[in-house]
Amino acid sequence: MLPAIPDPRGLGPTATVRLAAAAAVLLAAAVPAPASAAGWSSAQTLSSPATFIDGTGVAFGPRGDALATWTFTNGIGAGAVSGARAARRTAGAGFGPERPFATGLVR
Repeated sequence: MLPAIPDPRGLGPTATVRLAAAAAVLLAAAVPAPASAAGWSSAQTLSSPATFIDGTGVAFGPRGDALATWTFTNGIGAGAVSGARAARRTAGAGFGPERPFATGLVR
């Protein structure tokens, strides 16, 4: 094992690592994104209101299409109604309306 090389600034190894990490973060923030980089789109509501929404998932196809899925429960107790919904997104567009989804397929 090689002996540790002393830091010429008198900083310990932890401080040196922190300093290097801070420099990397600042450098990454200073580099502009390429003009072709896509930005975030605005938020979009996919589901109608429900008492509980759970089991969310999103799958993407090779062309950028997406399918968002979720399960929901309206109400509580014996009268609660549960189901599953999905919304499809075509690449380059927003999500379409929610539609019923087979409950056995969503986990």
